[in-house]
Amino acid sequence: MSFSSDFFADMGETVSDALSYDVYVRSHSAYVGGFTKVGKVSDEEMVFILKRGKITLRGFDLKIARLEELSALIDGKVDAVEIENV
Repeated sequence: MSFSSDFFADMGETVSDALSYDVYVRSHSAYVGGFTKVGKVSDEEMVFILKRGKITLRGFDLKIARLEELSALIDGKVDAVEIENV
């Protein structure tokens, strides 16, 4: 079982293949899936590049806890999520 499956199982959900990307935020962690590459990593902002846009997470003490080919588990306090589609 992958870390993303464990993350969703804690919430009683499964990973959905219906969306081109997934973003889930919990109190001190977040999951981002479906990106093509990581654009920026800092303790206050992370940017994930999509096929047609980007996902930006802003917060405090952000760090990538786990990174797989198309998904990432983020630790830290996420205050804002911005999804830009082009």
